[in-house]
Amino acid sequence: MVKTRAIAAVCVLTLLMAGGVLTASATFASDESARGTAWTPREGDWTQFRHDSGRSGLTSANATMKFAYYKYMVKTGAVVQSSPSMANTKTSDQGIEMLVGSGDSRLYCICGRTGEVKWRFQANDQIFSSPAIGDINNDGQPEVVFGSVDNRIYAVTGENGTLIWKYTTRNSIIGSPALADLNGDGMLEIVVGSYDGRVYCLSGNGTKIWMDILPLGPYGSGIQASPTIGDLNGDGQLDVVMPGGDGVIYALAGNDGSQLWNYSTTSTWGTFSSPVIADFDSDGKPEVVASGTYDKELVCLNGEDGSVVWTYSAQAEVFASPAVADGDSDGLLELYFGTYAGRFVCLDGATGKEQWSKSFVNNYIYSSPALADVDGDKKLEAVFGGYDRSLRALNAEDGSLVWAYVCPKGIFSSPVVCDGDRDDKAEVYFGCTDGRIYALDYNF
Repeated sequence: MVKTRAIAAVCVLTLLMAGGVLTASATFASDESARGTAWTPREGDWTQFRHDSGRSGLTSANATMKFAYYKYMVKTGAVVQSSPSMANTKTSDQGIEMLVGSGDSRLYCICGRTGEVKWRFQANDQIFSSPAIGDINNDGQPEVVFGSVDNRIYAVTGENGTLIWKYTTRNSIIGSPALADLNGDGMLEIVVGSYDGRVYCLSGNGTKIWMDILPLGPYGSGIQASPTIGDLNGDGQLDVVMPGGDGVIYALAGNDGSQLWNYSTTSTWGTFSSPVIADFDSDGKPEVVASGTYDKELVCLNGEDGSVVWTYSAQAEVFASPAVADGDSDGLLELYFGTYAGRFVCLDGATGKEQWSKSFVNNYIYSSPALADVDGDKKLEAVFGGYDRSLRALNAEDGSLVWAYVCPKGIFSSPVVCDGDRDDKAEVYFGCTDGRIYALDYNF
């Protein structure tokens, strides 16, 4: 691993691991490695929404893409807002598969190298949820977990998409599940929020471990964001941070769902943005950065008690989830996110002070950034999509444009950087509202 990217990864990973965050940002071997199961993701795999259950958006995968060129596309039957997850799920072939949902109600398993569709799973309604990959039943094989607008959470085999179980909630699943060992039993649990206002914690066999009922918003809005997992109070146990439909950020104990603290934003429509957990001020304790989306703010909260560390006025709604890394190699963490006004922003993670921002006219940024060295310069780039049809890679240090790729329609899906063809150089994968899933490459 190159020096700059090692700094970024170690800065997030080491500090969080010191606080007991087994599934925190930049856990590249992923959450299963501590359990001794037969199937474990490889370094550089992207197994959950925002890469990991701490929602860092940071990966060790690297590329040499001085430009972005079309590698292949896969056509689905409707818009693709789901974000891909990537790992070797068909263990019989040792390749990398891409799992992504579509508005056509199907989950697609796609060969990362060729774009061949290996299998499809048919749900009963649209899939906006991004799938999570893990060995949820310790059988030595990877499973895929995702939600659907049909109110259900599904678990299917990674090998061929055979249904293992489904769990029915009372409303749509829009957000993405998180996988982690919440109770220390050596098994992965599944945490996901539903538009019914409930947070569900399920075992690997699909039975309910606990459920927490959060208030709905004044207009009946339920949970639309995805849960984030980390040890908030240093007790060695993983906790869950879940934005509610009422605009409140809730911290819940991972073992039983009891409430640790909450923070009320001024949003009355709920929030789409998922929090990120990291030690932003280098005090050895994690903080939580979250947005109420419609309150047009980012807030940094003390992980132990939810008290405010700093706030930042984004001056526009924040639908995207922030990514975290040491983007300028100063040993400190930065935050990266886009706004509904088309502005992409870098903040100092410790103070919330704006480091730089770039504005893109006629653009809304729903897509959450991926952080990786995509051009081979040994520095991180932030890769994200926009309503203006462009997928951009910006230098994480100063925001300068590295490259852009223009699609036929807007991009709401969050991109993934992963070595999908096993050539030791990563590609970029994402969905588009034109109904296609794209792979970009320039590793020649």
